[in-house]
Parts: sequence; structure tokens; C-alpha cells
Amino acid sequence: DVDVSSLTPEGTLAAASAALRKMREKIWFNAVSLAPIQARSADGQPDAPVSFFAIDPRFGTRADFRRFVADMRAQGVEVWMRFVLTQTGEGTDETPRSESLRGIDAASYFQLGASGGLDSAGVPMTTALNPCSTPTISLLTDALRSFALRDGVSSFIIETGGGIVRGPLGRS
Repeated sequence: DVDVSSLTPEGTLAAASAALRKMREKIWFNAVSLAPIQARSADGQPDAPVSFFAIDPRFGTRADFRRFVADMRAQGVEVWMRFVLTQTGEGTDETPRSESLRGIDAASYFQLGASGGLDSAGVPMTTALNPCSTPTISLLTDALRSFALRDGVSSFIIETGGGIVRGPLGRS
């Protein structure tokens, strides 16, 4: 279980790759599970992603991520990616924070509260996605497919934070 932000003082993918290479000389492992590295809100909360396709710039670029995965695969180590799928760091109508997805059709992507406004995901400044809507399913599936096909991620660990069971009338 690797948290890139705390594995090394630099907190980057390049530094994590070097540290894991060194670790593998002493300890055998065949997979690493990365804590969420999706681009996140300005306050840095890993459970408040603002993009499902981008790597948080604090850790490096998408090219750095590809190099990390290639380095791990060259050593026989699979890369598993923990992925937050049930919320965004967009805030709610009461406390909006427009960092990425604002402007899309809220009723298609987000869970709406009883008032018809954006529903909080229970984490400060997050908005609950509606994982049963076709547009949301397409968005999330495309993001996962991109990391698997473009970057070589072997597997995903989906972090739901309870969001899958939320919603009026069991909608999600």
C-alpha cells in the first residue's frame, strides 16, 4: 500500500519509483496499491477528486506516471490504483467550489438532494456523484479504461466511501 505523498520527502512518482526499487532489493512483492493520485481539490484531500483522468500535479505528470508503471512492470510488479468514484471536490450549492466539473448537467452526473440542489458526499466540500446514471457510468468507465490501456495499470481498488448506497428511493 503506497501513499506517494508520504513515501519519500519529495512525494513524487519519480521518488516513489526509486524508493520502491530499493525496497524490492530487500523485500519481495509483486504488486503495489497506490493511494488515490487523481487530481484533487486545492486543499489536497485525496477523497475530493476534481478530475478522473488526471494525475495530481503534486505527484508529477501523466508521463511521470507512465514511467512509474513501466518501471514497476519491468521489475515484475503490478500497479493497482485506488480510485475515488463516488464524489468530486466540487462542493455543493450551499458551499460551491468550482474546480473542474461545474457546468455539466448536474441532474445527469450528481445526486440531487430533496431541494433539487447538489447533494453533499458527506466529506467537507464534496459533491456526491450518481453512480447509476448512464453519463456518470460512461465518465468513470472511460477514466478507468484510460489508466488501464494508456498507462498499464493492472487493477483498480474502488473507493466508494459509502456513496453507492446513498440517494433518495435507493437511486444509487
